[in-house]
Amino acid sequence: MRAMRNNITQDDNGAVKPSDTSRVNVLFNGRLTYRKGAWLLHMLRHQVG
Repeated sequence: MRAMRNNITQDDNGAVKPSDTSRVNVLFNGRLTYRKGAWLLHMLRHQVG
């Protein structure tokens, strides 16, 4: 989990909303879309219980 968090937060460009929606590779970026979403769900699960 620590390695996953480090991978997500290592880059400054971590906005959830992409600035250029015409580029498909930005919309479906594995690091920002899928891993960040999974990490967010993990944090919510920890908070909610």
